[in-house]
Amino acid sequence: MKKVLIIAPHPDDETLGAGGTLLKYKANGAQTACAFVTSVRKNDAFDAAFVAAREKEIKEVVATYRFDKYYDLDFPAAKLTPNDTGDLIKEIGSVVKDFEPTVVLLPFDKDVHSDHRVIFDAAWSCTKSFRYPSVRQVMMYETISETDFSTEEFHPDTFVDITDFIDEKMKILSIYDSQMGKPPFPRSYERVKALAIHRGGVFAMCYAEAFCLLKQEDQCL
Repeated sequence: MKKVLIIAPHPDDETLGAGGTLLKYKANGAQTACAFVTSVRKNDAFDAAFVAAREKEIKEVVATYRFDKYYDLDFPAAKLTPNDTGDLIKEIGSVVKDFEPTVVLLPFDKDVHSDHRVIFDAAWSCTKSFRYPSVRQVMMYETISETDFSTEEFHPDTFVDITDFIDEKMKILSIYDSQMGKPPFPRSYERVKALAIHRGGVFAMCYAEAFCLLKQEDQCL
């Protein structure tokens, strides 16, 4: 059985980058899990009302995806540095050992957000075959408003047809409405859907999500 784990630096990254793919895996009988690495609880820039609203959003999103497992690592959002790498490897490694995924989805290693880059480095270390033998495939996803502002372009080589799941993806994204804006704000419903149309056009799909393949030991997708 395929077991898919997505590592999300922040709640909503999983939906922006791979929401349709996660839904498709689930519909095809795979087990799915999500690890939210950071939270707003430990960042004093957010007031209690915002934290409570964010917690409510996350709970609803997790239930809607029907994740088989969900991990809240509770690192402080927007405050990670390379000095946190050791602790991140320890926590993410524990997640990988617990869930034993065959497929791991990671943020783009050159995303403009420093949290994404630090988390990628730590999570990539947790996919070594000799330490985490369950992992057969690793892919990087793109996160609109982070990947598109990188100084290095995202060059996808794997495309997942999410035509049957685009409406559900957008519905889940609406749960995160507090994080969305209106064009020309980069993280908007219009741009998310436009990106899916653009990626789908590569292989005559109506809507697709795109990934960079980092590791492939057998056919997992």
